Amino acid sequence: MAGDKPWWAHVVQWTLWGFVMTLVMGWLARTRRREPERVAGAVVLRAPRSVLVLGIVCTVLFVGAGVGALIAMPPDGGMALAVSIFGVFALMGAQCIADYYMDRFEVGDDALSFRTTYGGSGRTGWAEIVEVSYSQSAKWFRLRLRDGKVVRVSAMMVGLPALAERLLTRATNATIDPPTRTTLTDTAAGNPPQIWAS
Repeated sequence: MAGDKPWWAHVVQWTLWGFVMTLVMGWLARTRRREPERVAGAVVLRAPRSVLVLGIVCTVLFVGAGVGALIAMPPDGGMALAVSIFGVFALMGAQCIADYYMDRFEVGDDALSFRTTYGGSGRTGWAEIVEVSYSQSAKWFRLRLRDGKVVRVSAMMVGLPALAERLLTRATNATIDPPTRTTLTDTAAGNPPQIWAS
């Protein structure tokens, strides 16, 4: 088609997008390496401030894009689809904001206290954790408790090495598959999982 971009323009566009995303994700990964907060002898795991910044930027950007689509596009199926897609991305940004303020874990010698956006809050002894797994796609550790409750800890958390160390040494009743054990060992040594590569 005459109005179509040349092939090289698509290559440049996607290369630029990949480069920018790599920079952003590298920045996010670096911000989780700061020294964690400590409260009453426990290490506090929280999302770094970069998650809040990313959430605000995404929410504002995609709400603005959605409003722009409402104003500029003709009212047909294309406008509704564009507004819906921008709305979904705006909600993902809002989710980052909620997670920044809600998700908090206190890693103590005897127990793990937790509060998450959707998983509620509670406190569990390390011996009450019966299964630990890591999801490469979702980028979180999944802890299943004896009562069936599941606690998910994002790989973005500051202080993750303290959690990994306690899971390896204190959660003696937990079943841990070999890939997860390797990830925990690396994390406890100060090398948390990558958040951009699969």
